[in-house]
Amino acid sequence: MRLATLTSLALLACSTAHAGVADPPSRVARIRSLTGDITVQDAGTSTLTSVTRNWPLAPGDRLRTEEDARAELDFGNATVLLDPSSDLSLEELTPDAAGLWIAAGTAHISTNDSLHGVISIRLANATLDISKPGDYRVAVRETGDAWTTVHRGEAQLTAREVRFEQRPGEEVAIAREGTFAIAPAPSDNDLGEHLDRRANGLRTVQHVTPGLVGYRDLDDYGAWRWIPEYGMVWEPLRVSREWAPYRFGRWIWKSPWGWTWVDDAPWGFAPFHFGRWAYRADRWVWVPGPRQIAASYAPALVHWVAEPGARESVGWYPLAPGETYVPPYPATDLHKRSLNLFAVVRSGTMTISSAARSPTNGLTWASRDVFADHPPPDVSARRAQQPSALRR
Repeated sequence: MRLATLTSLALLACSTAHAGVADPPSRVARIRSLTGDITVQDAGTSTLTSVTRNWPLAPGDRLRTEEDARAELDFGNATVLLDPSSDLSLEELTPDAAGLWIAAGTAHISTNDSLHGVISIRLANATLDISKPGDYRVAVRETGDAWTTVHRGEAQLTAREVRFEQRPGEEVAIAREGTFAIAPAPSDNDLGEHLDRRANGLRTVQHVTPGLVGYRDLDDYGAWRWIPEYGMVWEPLRVSREWAPYRFGRWIWKSPWGWTWVDDAPWGFAPFHFGRWAYRADRWVWVPGPRQIAASYAPALVHWVAEPGARESVGWYPLAPGETYVPPYPATDLHKRSLNLFAVVRSGTMTISSAARSPTNGLTWASRDVFADHPPPDVSARRAQQPSALRR
């Protein structure tokens, strides 16, 4: 089967970055789990979208939980649990900082040993800056009153232009007008230290870059093993014979990246936005890339294809170690390089394999109707290179 590459946007991104190009965030958060109705309002829009597990969150997004809903947000180096009737906005997300604004409700924050930089929690009348591993709680009532609690760790609280250290076991009550009072914290910790301790003790921590979003789920759903060509790789367990990367899930249009993959599997975040996939010995393995290098987020590490004469279909297959990802959005050369640091092959020469094009292996097809809301990747007349992803 001959394939034609869908690369018009990619070719534009491949050109030398010009002055004024604003790179999208290299860091992302995700919805790890949820119950009840959760909506997200994308940055710069007024549209509320009902979301699912593994939904990516970008700076400017606003998330709301209904009266019967809860959400767990994964920042890689932190977990945020939102209680019912909460309203949270993600104001900043960089490699060194995360900024959250809590307009209403209760958030439980657990930070782990990979935390570096600061997580700032902004309230109407105060700001809590977290820079150490620990367990924290922030609650905001409809009256405008707020409470910040440090169960474990340490934070800096700023209220009425006064900045002071809030220590473990302390709760600060902040009145709507900005006055505050410090008292012993309640003895119960709704978040629970087990989240942080479990995250720090996972085997996956030894094989991925620190704070990779989605790493906490890999131990429960797969196994790590050594392959000479790639080093340590992760293999998903208990998947069907028809399973392939980027096959069971859906495409969403997510600003500022465009078409983004949201996987159905509970572990389906890190392996679909970082690293590469390889097909070896009749099984798929995920190659996470160098542990020493910070990972840059990609909406989906795939190669888009179309079958000549079949205008109603769009196909894609996962990129392999050694294959370059070309972002479908304008980006600087530095951003493009950061997306491909994970493409390094440890040794050997990549070979072409027809397995990539087999419907039972890497290639997946969908109707163009799936991409009706926004233009799909444009079809180019240039022939596609045969997939080189799959070593045997």
